[in-house]
Amino acid sequence: MILSETPKSNHTTMARKGWSTLLFSSSKTLSSFNSFPSSSFPSSPAVHKFTESMMEENIENAESIIRKWDPDSAAVTHVTSLFHQRKEAKEFLKSVKDLRLAMHFLVSEHSASDKLVLAQNLMQIAMKRLEKELYQILSAHRDQLDPESLSGLSSDGSSNFEDDDEIGSEEEIKIAGESITKVEREATNAMSDLSKDCSENLFGGEKALCDHVFSASQTIRESCFTDITKEGATNLFRFPELIAKCKKTPERIFLLMELHEALSNLWPEIELTFNSESTSEIKSQAFSSLQRLGESVRAILFDFESTIQKDSSKTTVLGGGIHPLTRKVINFLSVLSDYGGILSEIFADSSPPLPESYFESPTLMMVQPQQSQSSWLGSF
Repeated sequence: MILSETPKSNHTTMARKGWSTLLFSSSKTLSSFNSFPSSSFPSSPAVHKFTESMMEENIENAESIIRKWDPDSAAVTHVTSLFHQRKEAKEFLKSVKDLRLAMHFLVSEHSASDKLVLAQNLMQIAMKRLEKELYQILSAHRDQLDPESLSGLSSDGSSNFEDDDEIGSEEEIKIAGESITKVEREATNAMSDLSKDCSENLFGGEKALCDHVFSASQTIRESCFTDITKEGATNLFRFPELIAKCKKTPERIFLLMELHEALSNLWPEIELTFNSESTSEIKSQAFSSLQRLGESVRAILFDFESTIQKDSSKTTVLGGGIHPLTRKVINFLSVLSDYGGILSEIFADSSPPLPESYFESPTLMMVQPQQSQSSWLGSF
């Protein structure tokens, strides 16, 4: 699309003022209309006739300029920005306001009028044109929407999010989750970085942009933000949960703890960005993934402890060396000690059910879950 050569600052300011006046200044737009009784326009035949004539004239005038800027036409305006010239833009927006006033009159006086049908069609063309102009302006200024500049626009904020590279179906995500054990640590870190970038920059930036463009209507900006981010954000925050559902082995606990730490660090940003009722499902998915990761870590530790206690190996090591099981446990605990802070957070205020193996021994049945957890954390 060809954009205007007008300086971007004036271009954008003009567009924003125009849409704000059109969409959200209903008290001014309909002031003359509301000065009449709510049920109908003035009953005086002469005044009524004059009003009707004025409304028809509004429709005729609006038709000429709106059709001129019809985005589906073959005219030069098809590839030219409406806001290329201030005068043209003002006339277009004024014609839309006049058309809206005429439609209110026709609805109350002649609801079956052909003029009302014409006015409705013209309004659809005008809305389509303004939608195209909004898209052009956002596209032209997308490069300026970097994370640092967006952070100043809104306390909630960050930048545009495009789901061109959105995560695929749930089945594809499950396949990726099953093969995660083959992924090197660099790839795992890259995934954590992606989650961080999306949460702090993309999703938050999109929210800042919606808040800025649709500042006059909370309902519209929340609805717009939800429609844009819901699918991508839900899939992104579902990914850790699917990984947590995969086979639980001691080797996987470190990956799970790193994912838990990454998501936990992002939680304040997630709460701040998805703080409306319409985005509560996204926040719930992130919380669910956080809970599942914690449950998987606890289950792996409980199973590991149970395996050690149930080991009945009588094999002695030649030369009085270290028993293989002892070496395995020491190596595992030495690495686990580096994650003491994460483990403390995972076990805080949690009393999950113990594995069935815990209830096979009368002695173990006497041990309370929290005591067992404390024994693990005491090692760190």
